[in-house]
Amino acid sequence: MKILQLGKFFSPYRGGIEKVTEDLCQLNRDDILVHTIVTGKPENFSQEKYPGVRCYAENFTLFNSPFSLGYIVNAVREIRNTDVAIVHFPNPLSLIVLFAAYFLFQIKSTKIIIFWHSDVVGKNRALQYVLGLCNKYWLSKSSNIVVTSAAYARNSVALEKFQEKVSVIPLGIASTQSFLKRDIKPDKIELLAVGRLVNYKGFKYLIDALGLLPMHYNLTLVGSGPLFSVLSEMAEPLGDRCNFVTDAKNEELQTLYHCSDIFCLPSISKAEAFGVVLIEAMSHSLPIVSTDISGSGVAWVNHHEASGLVVPPKDSLSLANAIIKISSKDYSKYNSGSFQRFDNNFRLEKMLDNWVELLKKTREK
Repeated sequence: MKILQLGKFFSPYRGGIEKVTEDLCQLNRDDILVHTIVTGKPENFSQEKYPGVRCYAENFTLFNSPFSLGYIVNAVREIRNTDVAIVHFPNPLSLIVLFAAYFLFQIKSTKIIIFWHSDVVGKNRALQYVLGLCNKYWLSKSSNIVVTSAAYARNSVALEKFQEKVSVIPLGIASTQSFLKRDIKPDKIELLAVGRLVNYKGFKYLIDALGLLPMHYNLTLVGSGPLFSVLSEMAEPLGDRCNFVTDAKNEELQTLYHCSDIFCLPSISKAEAFGVVLIEAMSHSLPIVSTDISGSGVAWVNHHEASGLVVPPKDSLSLANAIIKISSKDYSKYNSGSFQRFDNNFRLEKMLDNWVELLKKTREK
């Protein structure tokens, strides 16, 4: 069975969609051959490390989305000889490929699985309307739609009329970690947050929360993005209690997970559909503080009072109180509950097995 995966970016770009695109390359086995097409900077891409992936240069950016003629031409060529296409949405570039393949070249035998990562949010109304129409058309043409949580599927306006096509496959990550019993130091508590420095991540509320906490609480914020200057200025009164790491290599990030006490994800909108960083933190047995975002799967990933605590979004006081509760009471409960949640639900092997089963069912339709 020949599989074509249409992604957006790829390693060394960091992000949830990029990570799962990379992980799905591991679907290769005796009866499954996966090719992947992405855009980015070919000079930074390791063809030797990812032989089944083709990275095409971005020609320009349109509405904050990449445009690549090489991506379009080669994806249309590949899809002609493909049994099943896995298409990551939202991605306007993939929409162009599908319309070109279907209408210009009449390629209609390929089965389509849409991996629906997120509803279209934060765009201007006209663009959102156009993308909504295009997405709706391909949702109707698809054989299956994959989401990462039932909560997101239930609350997605775009998927409302396509629930019978939806399959829930939670994300998973490869990990050799076993349970780590953590002993929190009452005189020095290390908080960790990881993500792009953009508005929907809600990091300003976490920095505010740090200001409400006692002086022995420190925060390391790993990530880069357009809000770096704004957030750095916010954190100045906190001195060395708030540290930014803008370019952490994987080894450094793993060390930060290992050395921290509590992981925080203060996101404020359903653009945060799942939160891959949550399961990365759980694999390190880190208790979680996250937010209850309407329509998102984040509150399902972090099970309240099991793997951590869930608080209202945009509420710095609630974030601070949850951090204090975890660090001062029942820390061992959240420590073990976090790893157990990961071990039972979010291992890569389980995700890949679910995908293999879905691909075989899709081919037989």
